Amino acid sequence: MIHPQDRKVIQTISHPGENLSPQLLALLVFIMELVSSFISILVGYQASKGYKASSAKGFLFLYMGFMVLGVGIFLRAITALFFVLAIRTTETLPTSLVSLSNVAGIIFTVTQLAAYSLFTVTYAFQARSLGQRDLEAVGTVAAAVFPIARLFYIPALELLAISML
Repeated sequence: MIHPQDRKVIQTISHPGENLSPQLLALLVFIMELVSSFISILVGYQASKGYKASSAKGFLFLYMGFMVLGVGIFLRAITALFFVLAIRTTETLPTSLVSLSNVAGIIFTVTQLAAYSLFTVTYAFQARSLGQRDLEAVGTVAAAVFPIARLFYIPALELLAISML
């Protein structure tokens, strides 16, 4: 027989988001975005140190890719915080705020596209240095096929980015 207190613990473990307020969830998302941005910039910094030590072009593109990705994630976190604060202070959303949200989504998508393209170039340089032409061809095709015309955020973008990498 399960004790009532144990039943509550089991319910909390099986449905962890039910007991959290939307404000706390927004705060957690904001903190995780900042942590992700910091990690990306830190990886970019380490790649810049690798580039300075070895002068390998792959490290340069890796550095630029992670820095662009880190800045894009940071801008998305700050923009999301701005929108959360703006929504809390107004009762109706002005259309300018909605259009600003669309522009912010486009900017993040462009930074993500640029970063993943730089990662593809990194793989192409790695393939050239190792003499593997197949990997270079796949990276070039992935960069050419990537949907540049669709700059709005779409859920399939993450799947395409993974396939690029």
